[in-house]
Amino acid sequence: MADEIPGAREQLARDGAWLRAQIRELAAEITPEQVPDLPERDPVVADWQEQLQYKDKVTVTVDRSAELNTPELIDRAAAWLTAAGWTVERGTIERKGRTPLLHATGIRDGFEISVRIQQGFGGVLYTGDTATRPLYELEEFVPPVPVKIAETVSDGHLLCYECVGLGWCPLCRSRGWILGASGSREQCRECHGARVCPVCDGRGELAVSALAGWERDQYPELRNQSSR
Repeated sequence: MADEIPGAREQLARDGAWLRAQIRELAAEITPEQVPDLPERDPVVADWQEQLQYKDKVTVTVDRSAELNTPELIDRAAAWLTAAGWTVERGTIERKGRTPLLHATGIRDGFEISVRIQQGFGGVLYTGDTATRPLYELEEFVPPVPVKIAETVSDGHLLCYECVGLGWCPLCRSRGWILGASGSREQCRECHGARVCPVCDGRGELAVSALAGWERDQYPELRNQSSR
């Protein structure tokens, strides 16, 4: 694993402490009888980029009588968030056959706080996310060396036509993932996370005697020979 960025973990801890303080202040305003205890947690991966991005995340539900969960509570949450400098988004999530979910979400400098209730049901859900930060230095990827080359291929074998001796998946080159169009990591569509070449299963070579006809066609020197 790459070296940890000096001070990054401490900064994320400060971000998390500030976020928790904000949630407790909000709870003291709208559910004063239930101000949640919010212990520190380890940071979690927020974005699977080439350089992983981390965040501190809070999720807690406090007890509250169902008859108290009215839109007025969301009004109060939105008012508190606005007064505290958050940009507020309010919404209703409709679900077939169920009462709607009501929420108020505050966004500020990459941080987010949300309050959610379901009319007719007890409990208030508080969630929060800090701004994302990298915790580790970006490591330059060094592709692995091939497991087989022309000089080391076994008797009666040829270099794998798919990976040409690499042994590892030729698309992700042993990582198990690739970067998608959004810049985030996606499971490799060639090896599906197995990391090794799906044709030779990591051996880097294939036995000529075991090749199917269409596989022999991948090799010019075998293309016009009958399969055996």
